[in-house]
Amino acid sequence: MKINYASYLLITCFIFLGCVNDPAEYQRRAGEIEQVRNLSDADKFFIVDCLLPGQIRKLGREAIYMTARIPIKTSALDCEEQGGEYVAYNQANKATALQYWLPAAQEGNAEAQVYVGEIFAKGQDTPPDYKSAAEWYRKAAAQGNSRARINLGYLYEKGLGVEKNLAAATELYKKASGFDKENLDYIATLSTTSDSTASPAVTGSHKPVIEIIDPPVSMVRGVPIVKIRSAVKERDIIGRVTDPSGITSLTINDAQNALDAQGKFKSSISIKGDKTPISIVAINKEGGRQNLEFMLAIDDFLNSEPVEAALPLNVINPWKDLEFGNYYALIIGNSDYEKLPDLDTPDEDARAVDSILKSKYGFTTQLLINANRYQLLSALNELRTKLTENDNLLIYYAGHGELDKTNERGQWLPIDAEINNTANWVSNIDVTDILNTMNAKHIIVVADSCYSGAMTRTAIPRIEADLSQKQKLETVKVMIKTKSRTSLTSGGEEQVMDGGGGGHSIFAKAVIDALQNNQGLLEAQQLFDTVSDIVIPVARANSITQTPEYAPIKNAGHDGGEFLFIAI
Repeated sequence: MKINYASYLLITCFIFLGCVNDPAEYQRRAGEIEQVRNLSDADKFFIVDCLLPGQIRKLGREAIYMTARIPIKTSALDCEEQGGEYVAYNQANKATALQYWLPAAQEGNAEAQVYVGEIFAKGQDTPPDYKSAAEWYRKAAAQGNSRARINLGYLYEKGLGVEKNLAAATELYKKASGFDKENLDYIATLSTTSDSTASPAVTGSHKPVIEIIDPPVSMVRGVPIVKIRSAVKERDIIGRVTDPSGITSLTINDAQNALDAQGKFKSSISIKGDKTPISIVAINKEGGRQNLEFMLAIDDFLNSEPVEAALPLNVINPWKDLEFGNYYALIIGNSDYEKLPDLDTPDEDARAVDSILKSKYGFTTQLLINANRYQLLSALNELRTKLTENDNLLIYYAGHGELDKTNERGQWLPIDAEINNTANWVSNIDVTDILNTMNAKHIIVVADSCYSGAMTRTAIPRIEADLSQKQKLETVKVMIKTKSRTSLTSGGEEQVMDGGGGGHSIFAKAVIDALQNNQGLLEAQQLFDTVSDIVIPVARANSITQTPEYAPIKNAGHDGGEFLFIAI
């Protein structure tokens, strides 16, 4: 005999409540049943591989046939409502996932080819097969699929399943972002975490990370280049070096260079000839050595353009006529936990973020204070069904978080979470799956906690300050059109501070101040740079290593765009 879910609840209610006379005991047991119901209902919000029934079609006057079943990614609830089929339990299985997507991929469906590639890249219950992933990404990329280009570019940049090739990666990123169609340079952040020109030569257990903050770097045919005018005799290079053990030496073109309290450096480089090579070498206290190389090059095209009075990015006027779309935010602040230690600042952090996003940036917000698992997932699912391709979404989470280093899976802990029971935890992978199915053009997750699954920042374009105003405007137009899925987190694998910001966490305080001080257009990467400059030294003064991170979210549908904040 089959018992449906409604019948199950009725039977459960009868068994547990039918003979209870004490009102207090009745309420307690009713609460337990409601918790079971919410737990089961919340699972229906998770994204599954769903096979919808085939369509019944008529051919001519006589022939009637049914098409093949249609694979889609949607919530378990939607799949059920559409009469679809999905694996309810133990769905993280490579063979099962391939059964859903491989037939469509073999028939040439580009979206299915991307999903098959991601199945091989994830590995799931087997080691990742990056070579097979690359083959499927190539098939989809050949059909113009931007997500496939980003994924394949990542493999080329990291040397996973293919020979490492920054030139190939850059070309794929440029095509995915749409910069190739507008004849614009692809400008990106240069870092040893993502640049194939870095020479590891590691003698210690790990390497420092070198990042160039300014200027952004043009990826011309894969060669990292900073374009300069011939009249310029010197160019300042500003960057950051981070390492948990500390830095003992930093040299730029063989000359010693100092680091400030934030780990930042600044060096004025003399321009010699048409091309000036830059070599930066950092050595940590464990002997780990990292090298980053790029080129300062004179650009005749830039030199031929009329010099305009430069307008800073935070001037509103240049962008007032652009269509940035609608802005939404889901803001979660969890402080009062049922079975975990309470936190001091997340609720106030969330309220302050909510206030500034509404008043200064015109966001439509939903504020969740002390949200349980059902409320968090329900809100995400509602946004998934509501948002359109013209919308932008910011998700802010402050609360307990855990990072499982074994499988690199981050977890958000709602207020009904238990430390030794993961039943009510919300995996970052599950959140990513929901983001992947959203229609919104730009999505950013701002987490005062961990958010695992980041890619490389080279896949996010930047706006170079030295561009003419016309070029800046054209760059922003491309960014608006291209989908982005990024995360800005308060730290990496380390513990982060709950406090230190005058009633807020140091991360939340930095985010709030950066948003408050902006007067026009603010790139998420600029927000990250500002936040990092504040958080790192304050954490260090409290004997804590806390380094914010910003990058695209892997397997969430990032196409090479960027999240932009526009003050109103």
